[in-house]
Amino acid sequence: MRSPVVARVTNRLDTECCYGDAPIAHGGQRHPRESLELARESAEGLCTTWLRAQIMSGALAPGERLRPEIIAGHLGVSRMPVREALRLLDAEGLVTLRANRGATVTRLEASDLAEVFEMRALMEGLCAHHAALRATPAEIDDLADQAEAIRGLLHDAPRWSERHTAFHDRLCHLSGLPRAAAEARRLHRMVTPALRHFATLCPAPETNGHEHEKIVEALREADPSRCEGVVVAHIRATAKAVLGHAASLPVLPHTPPWVQATRDR
Repeated sequence: MRSPVVARVTNRLDTECCYGDAPIAHGGQRHPRESLELARESAEGLCTTWLRAQIMSGALAPGERLRPEIIAGHLGVSRMPVREALRLLDAEGLVTLRANRGATVTRLEASDLAEVFEMRALMEGLCAHHAALRATPAEIDDLADQAEAIRGLLHDAPRWSERHTAFHDRLCHLSGLPRAAAEARRLHRMVTPALRHFATLCPAPETNGHEHEKIVEALREADPSRCEGVVVAHIRATAKAVLGHAASLPVLPHTPPWVQATRDR
């Protein structure tokens, strides 16, 4: 059964690639070449979204080889948008491309994870500093609701991971610094597989004294320096906990049949 992303890829290709009946651009509508370019962009974006989700969920494990022809066949698209998606994910740090060796899911060693966590701590700390200056009471209340939702999902690793990501994305968004927020999001994505694995193994992934509620409390005080410090300490505490389980990260877990087909070739 195809995933919702695959269905959207197919639908967008069907609606955008209308060669025979597509009117010319001078009439205020798309030229066939424009439709083809948009279709390629749509397929590329949807392939990127699908692959990113597979990596971040752990369905594609660190070290997994990614064959464009297998992925393209599974998604029902050509190899071109898959290759472009792999290049984009390489830039994000989720995929590693090597000349003459193809693409693999990036595997971060403990030292790599420590570095990325520290980069993320500093970047999110910057965002938190500015969020403390800008966030409205209503926005902070919304973040408090998200923290409460995280608390209620401590024994549901997949949903906890999703809510955890949403909380930190929202916090960074409140900074009003779009570039810093985007970089913080990229760094968060890089450690998400390790975070999710940690949450699966640990019955209480929230570190005592560094819960998300502490971040909300610091925001309510509107003290930028304190808020920055709380966020940096929160991420460093999480890093310490996750790194304690880094050695147990799976390399080749049980995965869907299409991934197994990639391994068997």
